[in-house]
Amino acid sequence: MTFSSQNRILVFDIGGSHISCCSFLPSDSSTGDVQQATVADSCSLAEFLQTIMLLGKRALPDGEELGGASLAMPGPADYACGISYMKHKFGSAQETVRSDVLRAS
Repeated sequence: MTFSSQNRILVFDIGGSHISCCSFLPSDSSTGDVQQATVADSCSLAEFLQTIMLLGKRALPDGEELGGASLAMPGPADYACGISYMKHKFGSAQETVRSDVLRAS
């Protein structure tokens, strides 16, 4: 994946009970339609990552190149490494949601 201002960036908002995603095009600062899914607190790590993958696919317009992704998630977390330490939500993802795991998805 090579960054270009012509390639879309997927922007994810991981909330307490949902994940939202839209695409962003840096060249003109436009955004695509917001895709959203409710996520059960008890979901497995596989379900959590599958939801991220499906939302990303829905948010990226057909034929568009992916330039990267950005995730906003609540703390506590090691944001530099992409590791969540939340115990009150998404317990299955605690200390396992790393950037390499997300890249593989």
